[in-house]
Amino acid sequence: MSLFLALLAVTASPAPTPTLSVSTALLLIAVGLLIFVAKAIADLRAEVQDLRERLTARPTATAEHPSPATSAAPEAIDSTLRAVIAAAVHTAMADQPYRIVAVAQTAHDAGWSLEGRRQVFQSHQVR
Repeated sequence: MSLFLALLAVTASPAPTPTLSVSTALLLIAVGLLIFVAKAIADLRAEVQDLRERLTARPTATAEHPSPATSAAPEAIDSTLRAVIAAAVHTAMADQPYRIVAVAQTAHDAGWSLEGRRQVFQSHQVR
């Protein structure tokens, strides 16, 4: 009878549940992270390639569409403004000889910001 109970106990015990060890779980997490990073790098490479293609496909400057650097030619300044500048130079130079070589518009109007920066630096005392 004891043999019968022993056999019954062996067959009646529940099946062992599969468990993951900590190292196996960490390995699965690491593999998942590597897959995620690989996907992110692939997406970034595709984006960089797309940007390179758009940059090389940009139209070059032609006669109909001049580039911004060449569009600021001396003709871009109004003749009235040129006359005012010439009169101001003539008045400032008085009897001294002078020659106006060129009158051109700057890329950006940074004059007032540079003057403000100069005043700030001038107000500081060097130690």
